[in-house]
Amino acid sequence: MAYKLVAPAREEGAEAGVRFRVTFANAAARHAFGAQPGLDLLADGPLSDAPELRERLGEALARGTEVRLNASLPTRAGAGWFRVTATRFWGGLAVTFADISEHKETETRALVLAHTDPLTGLANRRGFEAEADRRLGEAEKAGRAVAMCYLDLDGFKAVNDGYGHETGDELLRHVAGRLRSVVRAADLIGRIGGDEFVVLAEGLNAGDAEAYFQRVRAAVDAPYSVGGARLDLTSSLGVVTRARTLAGSLARADAAMYRAKERGGGVELDGEPD
Repeated sequence: MAYKLVAPAREEGAEAGVRFRVTFANAAARHAFGAQPGLDLLADGPLSDAPELRERLGEALARGTEVRLNASLPTRAGAGWFRVTATRFWGGLAVTFADISEHKETETRALVLAHTDPLTGLANRRGFEAEADRRLGEAEKAGRAVAMCYLDLDGFKAVNDGYGHETGDELLRHVAGRLRSVVRAADLIGRIGGDEFVVLAEGLNAGDAEAYFQRVRAAVDAPYSVGGARLDLTSSLGVVTRARTLAGSLARADAAMYRAKERGGGVELDGEPD
C-alpha cells in the first residue's frame, strides 16, 4: 500500500525550525500517520518520533534532490517498515511511503534461519561468528573481559556407529539443552560442527572462567537417556580466558580443546591474550 503526501510547504522560524505542513494526503496516509492538510507532517502525528526522516526530508528540500530510504517508522497502529521517496514539488516535497513490512519480516526470518543451526536451534557457525565478532569488538572498547570456550564431545562417533544417526542427533539436542540450562542468559552459544560447540562469556576473570566452565563440563558429562538407552560420554573444553579477536580466540580455544582431549578430557585453559 502506498501512503502519499503532496507538497508539504517549507516554513522556517527561529523557534520552529523547518516545518513540513501537509497540503494533500491520501486516505492511507491520513489513516496511518494522521496526516491532515495543514498539520506539520513531522510534528503533529506519529512521525514526530522519526528524527532520521526529518533530517532526510530537510536534505531533499535543501539540495533539491530525490531522497530514498528504508526506515522503521511509527504509525497509529504501531511501527512499520516503509520505503520512503521524497522529491521536490511546487516548492515543497511529494513524499510516498511504500509499506514493506511484510518483505522486511520475510527478510528477517530468512536471516535468522541463515544464522541458526536447524538441529539444535543454537547459532550456527555463521551466526555465532557474526555475533561473537560484534561482542568482542564492543568488549575491547569497554575494557571488559571475555572468555571463549570450544567444546567437543568425546565418544560421539561411537554413539552414531552403535545407535544410529537419529540417536546421535537426539543426543546433540540434549547437549544443546544442557548448555542452555547451565550458561548465563547473556552468554552466546553456538554449534559450529558435528559435535563441536562454542560459548562466549563476558565478565569472567581467569579464576572465574575455570570454575564456570568446569560446571559446564559437569553438566554436559552427566549421563543421558535417549530413546530408552543410557548414554555415557565426556567432553573436552578449551578455554581462552582473555579473548580479543574472533579468529585468534577460536584457533587458540580449539588448540586448547585438543590438548584437553589428549589427556582424556576436561578443561584446558589458555590464559594468554590472542
